[in-house]
Amino acid sequence: MTSPPRHGASVEVELDEVADPGAAGAGRPGRPRRTARAAGARLGPRAWGPSARAGTLGSAVLAVGVVVALVAWLVPPRATPGPLVGTAPALASPLTEVWRVEARSGWWAAHGQLLVPGRTAAGPEVVARDLTTGDVVWRLSADDRVPTLACPVGVTAASGPAVVCQAFGPLGPTDPPGHGVAQHPGALLVVAAADGAVLDRVPLEPDHLGFGAVDGDLVLARRTAGGVEVERRTPDGPREWRTSVALPGGDVPGPAARVEMGDRAVLVSGTATVLLDGADGSRLGTWGAVPQATAAAPRLTSRGTATGVRVERAAGARGPVTSWFGPDGTLLGRFAGASAEPAVTDSSPPDVALADADGALRGVDLTGGDVVWSLPGDGAVPVLRSGGAVLVVRPTALAAVALATGTERWSVPLTGTDVVHAVSDGDVVLATGMPPGRGPSLSALSLEDGSLRWRTALPPGTSRVEVADGRVVAVGGATVVGLG
Repeated sequence: MTSPPRHGASVEVELDEVADPGAAGAGRPGRPRRTARAAGARLGPRAWGPSARAGTLGSAVLAVGVVVALVAWLVPPRATPGPLVGTAPALASPLTEVWRVEARSGWWAAHGQLLVPGRTAAGPEVVARDLTTGDVVWRLSADDRVPTLACPVGVTAASGPAVVCQAFGPLGPTDPPGHGVAQHPGALLVVAAADGAVLDRVPLEPDHLGFGAVDGDLVLARRTAGGVEVERRTPDGPREWRTSVALPGGDVPGPAARVEMGDRAVLVSGTATVLLDGADGSRLGTWGAVPQATAAAPRLTSRGTATGVRVERAAGARGPVTSWFGPDGTLLGRFAGASAEPAVTDSSPPDVALADADGALRGVDLTGGDVVWSLPGDGAVPVLRSGGAVLVVRPTALAAVALATGTERWSVPLTGTDVVHAVSDGDVVLATGMPPGRGPSLSALSLEDGSLRWRTALPPGTSRVEVADGRVVAVGGATVVGLG
């Protein structure tokens, strides 16, 4: 049986969290505060299609930095469960194929639309299709002087929902010269989601590092002589803030930094790492300098938790060490292990987080960082947390474990199921597999007791299911199938 991918190991590094010596944005005083909240879509939980994640990201993730990082921002703590983040529509009845699209160069999803890049005889294009019906809503075309169009980000313009597309430029000398050739970042096009009209065009310079969305606004980043400059602006209007981040050794030639956009945060990584508040550009956290890039570059990974942000650092043979920070930036504690929070969550209970230490799944008390329970190292992989329990996949079974105590609520054998996917409506979770005597199938398993609610054939040419901007799709190779 196969399971969803788990966090990989990191290379040894020891970095210290330090208080920000001064706010860099809208004038807030420096403080050791770090908050975070999960993005549904950082660029969206599934905003990037399979091959597009690697092939069309282009200068949006240019990086040679020694620190690789990602911030995801989750809902703040609350006493009662909230809505299930990453939830799917009601899954009470078997899903059937509604539409089918070929997406050989990947895809994105935003504002209820599937955005599929392609090429005509005249040049590249992006076709927007309604995620419910599969109907074409609009097309964005460019002539052959533009090698690629990519539309990975959804934003909110003054006139309504929009997507941001990058029209890449041609190959040319690097800036500064003498370091080979690079693709010019071209320009950003702000496109109305309703009809594909271009609302604004933002020219990009060779020092462009990336772009993303924070609370519906456009965030841009570029290299500077000593680091990185980040600005937030309305998609078709004025700038809201601009912040300069100095990086030790940041004046070395080439792209010596990486920028990640979250739902409410921006992470700048290079010879040092700085977490910026997306609301005003002030610094939430700063991590010390690390050596220049080597074959064994250290890695700093920051991912969302149910109640704040975690910073995961490698520690050699001891394995990763995780530091937890609450929504107000307070350091809650440190423990050995990698965070194992699933992307689909209702944040219940808010004071317990999940960790993986040498294959053992643990529950960690976020008020102090203490391990309150631990499951044997049997390869249990968390899929989602809902109603105070975490659904875990074991090599031969599916189980629900109480987050507060670690006790098992129920466990059922995985019969005819190979992979349990993080696709749920809060009542069932979807799984795929090959039941005896049947072809590839899609099954709905109850979150209450693991029982089979329904089973149907998996659409031909697909192998997995996921949620694309609130709609369930089946994906396989170059095929995307809308289910309903």
